[in-house]
Amino acid sequence: KIVLGAVMMLLGSGTEWDEIKARLQAAHFKEDLVDFDAPSIKEGVLRRVEKAIAQPGFEPTAVGKVSKAAGILCLWVRATVSYKQTDTRLSPIIKVANEKLDTVRKKQEDLKVTKEALARVQKQVAELERKHKEALQASEALKRECAELALKLDRADKLVNGLSGERERWLRDIARYEENFINLVGDCVLASAFLAYAGPFTSEFRTRLVTGWKAKLKELKLPHSPDFNFVDFLSEQTTVREWTGSQGLPNDGFSIENGVLVTRGRRWPLVIDPQGQAKEWIKVMEKERLKNNELVMSPAHSKLLPNIETAVRFGSSVLLQDVGETLDPSLATVIDKALIRKDNADWIKVGDQLVRYHDKFRFFMSTKLNNPQYSPEMSTKVTIVNFAVKEEGLKEQLLGLVVRQENSDLEVQKD
Repeated sequence: KIVLGAVMMLLGSGTEWDEIKARLQAAHFKEDLVDFDAPSIKEGVLRRVEKAIAQPGFEPTAVGKVSKAAGILCLWVRATVSYKQTDTRLSPIIKVANEKLDTVRKKQEDLKVTKEALARVQKQVAELERKHKEALQASEALKRECAELALKLDRADKLVNGLSGERERWLRDIARYEENFINLVGDCVLASAFLAYAGPFTSEFRTRLVTGWKAKLKELKLPHSPDFNFVDFLSEQTTVREWTGSQGLPNDGFSIENGVLVTRGRRWPLVIDPQGQAKEWIKVMEKERLKNNELVMSPAHSKLLPNIETAVRFGSSVLLQDVGETLDPSLATVIDKALIRKDNADWIKVGDQLVRYHDKFRFFMSTKLNNPQYSPEMSTKVTIVNFAVKEEGLKEQLLGLVVRQENSDLEVQKD
């Protein structure tokens, strides 16, 4: 009871037993002890608690034998009183120390002001030194530049004199560029017509078509290049060399035209490929996007629609091989590119699923049929490309192979 009375005196509560029990049962009693402000103990309370501590048996060990909780409270009382006594003794010393610290802070502020003034002066000196150094460097740089310009002027004079013969070639190039610009509209018409209509036909018939179109353009007085070449107009030489080199496209003009038709048409290509050359080229060209041939499928593939759905979503390529003269109606939306604009994105229906359309998605079709009969409706939906090897194309392919084996320098020069 003496311990609890001392606790209550410190907390400012009554020391009657009923009051002690009520305070002990309070929900925040533990927090009151933890958050107790010892320095705020009044002098009268301190004297009363000191009298209680002075009584015999007011020791944590002795009290703890009777009640462990009371022993802890006894230890708390003694620690709190000891803290207050120490604080009372040290207050004058702390006051003097704080006064000294204030003096030190003032001196430090004065020192800081002085250092800042010194730093400003040093900065001005450094700036003047920097400008002086820059002026010296600029002077040296101007001297060097003067010497370099004199040397360049001498070299330029020699170069101009040495390239005087190039003037004629440059004038010819400028004239050719101007002529190409004038012929651009007609050449675009020829290229568009070739993309739209020439795919199903043989090399000879394509030549006849282009000749007829040129005659019509001449009749309409629409400027065009007399030596118009579809491959040169719509492809880069580096790309063609890659097709015919590492990717295995046959190195004849007909096959290269077909390569441009497959890659540059707006409609998905359907390749007539009885010899399988186009299919093998597409597999190599689209190897990574075909997921190492995981997306090379036939119309009877069990996971055809799910795989196409995945390819559409992630921008992969699909090669549908061995198609017949008709296609599965479930592929109609993919073949037609029937895109739906929704939520600022393009969507397409694959089977029963609405899939977000990735603009990198590519869809290739090939058939082994030598002379398939496709309906006019099908011809308007896909770009039919005839890869069937004819006699003239076979001769050119074989000639290329012989030249490559016997005299590779000529083949390199051709490329």
